Amino acid sequence: MILLLLITLLPDSTCVLCHSDLKSAYQKSVHTTHNVGCKSCHGGVTNTLDMKKAHSKNFKGKIKRRDIPPLCASCHSNPDIMRPFGLGIDQFIYYRSSIHGKLWQRGDTSSAVCTDCHGVHDILSPKDPLSPTSPQMVVNTCARCHSKEGLMKRYGISNKIPDDYKRSIHYKRISEGGTGSPTCITCHGSHGAAPPGVRQVEEICGTCHPLTAKSFDLSPHKKAFEKERLPQCTTCHGNHFIKRYNSSNFMENCGQCHDKEERAFTVGESIQALFLSTEELIKKANNSFEEALSRGIPLLDLKPRLNDAKTYMVESYPLFHSISVDTLEKTLRKARSIADDVLSEIHERESKKREKVYVLVLFWFYVLLTVGLIEAKKRIDKIEE
Repeated sequence: MILLLLITLLPDSTCVLCHSDLKSAYQKSVHTTHNVGCKSCHGGVTNTLDMKKAHSKNFKGKIKRRDIPPLCASCHSNPDIMRPFGLGIDQFIYYRSSIHGKLWQRGDTSSAVCTDCHGVHDILSPKDPLSPTSPQMVVNTCARCHSKEGLMKRYGISNKIPDDYKRSIHYKRISEGGTGSPTCITCHGSHGAAPPGVRQVEEICGTCHPLTAKSFDLSPHKKAFEKERLPQCTTCHGNHFIKRYNSSNFMENCGQCHDKEERAFTVGESIQALFLSTEELIKKANNSFEEALSRGIPLLDLKPRLNDAKTYMVESYPLFHSISVDTLEKTLRKARSIADDVLSEIHERESKKREKVYVLVLFWFYVLLTVGLIEAKKRIDKIEE
């Protein structure tokens, strides 16, 4: 009875009676949910306790690495099977076009195949945070191979790439719980994984940073980079260890191409000074706002205006890449103007409150003085009587 119940719980469940070490992993798999059982990949005969019979016919034990991609493709390239799940049927084509797939086609069994990334029996949906292909886990999945010094040396690739990525602003966002930040597959692709070319870099980065890309296109750097065949974004920001620049370290890389005596370098310094002065003014306005608010001065109506100044400041950051003082001045002027207005309004309200305090103190002084004079007169009148 128990055996019959077990057989109905999982597809091809009699297999796990012997292969109990795989049962837990298999139960987690999306294949289990959709009745893709052991027989689908390994063949043989199911629902029998006779091992010889179970391992008969077209049974395949441990599947060889060279056979894994076409085996997975036998389902994942079939539109009738994939249509209900909304999954693409072109992944095997992409794989064959990838660096991994090209090496596999040459007979290189060290190259990544499906199970290296997705797992074997415990295949999870990429939407599952525990899946090796989820944004949170994919860098560690790629690092299984790409951090191995001996393996990467064979292909002329640095094994420090995963570590470099983990130092980047992109990984910081992922580690903080964000899912929209780029991972390995965002830039390199998943099944069609390949290093992007010079022209592709700007297209890839521009999908997440469209305003920055547009700003760069208007800059003098655009033609200069094209002339030298330099990839736009990675030339300054790096490729895996993506470094974030702000107003304080804006000029850090400029000296690599420009001498300090050049006009271009001076323009950069002017842009940096413009940002720093605007940021300082907004910071001053924000500090004054918080201090005055803590003293009980009604200022909540100024909060939206202060936020507007901060918004204009944030919107101006992509314009760094235009390398145009005039373009930046138009946006930053709005931020400075609002910050100045907020500061003036705070000072005015502080002055009015001080005036009210002075008037109130003076009022009570005269009240107390009058009361004192009245009491003094009463005492004098009493003495005279």
